[in-house]
Amino acid sequence: MGVMRKGLCCIWLVFLCISARAQCSNVFDAMSPGLQQFLNDHPSAGAILSNVVTADFANKAVRLEYFHPVDPFVGRSHYQVSNGVVVISIGDSTMPAEEFIELYFELKNSEHAEAARKLYANIISGRTTRDIFAHQMLQLEFAASQATRDMLATLKDDDAITQAPLYKNHSECPESFEDFIPYLQRMYAGHPDPLENFGRQFDAVQRSRGITNAE
Repeated sequence: MGVMRKGLCCIWLVFLCISARAQCSNVFDAMSPGLQQFLNDHPSAGAILSNVVTADFANKAVRLEYFHPVDPFVGRSHYQVSNGVVVISIGDSTMPAEEFIELYFELKNSEHAEAARKLYANIISGRTTRDIFAHQMLQLEFAASQATRDMLATLKDDDAITQAPLYKNHSECPESFEDFIPYLQRMYAGHPDPLENFGRQFDAVQRSRGITNAE
């Protein structure tokens, strides 16, 4: 019985390794030529992306796509889950170094997809408010931003990455969530407020469900 279990475990591990490699191939094949070349020129960055895809998507599907941002309330990158597939979307005019940072951030952000789904479900069930929802969603992004900050610390000697404007945004991410909101508001001064972005998503869900009691 122990031998059989061990054999099944080995088969499952082989399957996960094959699946993880397939996910890496899906993501890397979909990258822009600029990002592909950047990762070829910066193998440490390429290894980091490969590792996070392998670790997080061995048993779930991920797809990378590009879009042309026209709405100022839509970020330069985002993710969504569609039919069980995590879809990472990156703005198509992003410079390669920033594209790398945004892709890593969204991969880490998508680790909280189930938590985000529950927060959206709370809107429909009336168990949350606009302000609470916005703060809770931003807390999920805070965790992803901290992970991105820590990753960038390992690449601090790579000038191409440290000179990217987005590097500063994540590398200076504070330790506490209380400091994170004013930090974002300073960083994105002149852009839509990050809390208001999630507030608008709250409003959109309520409108789609015909809910009028926003608070």
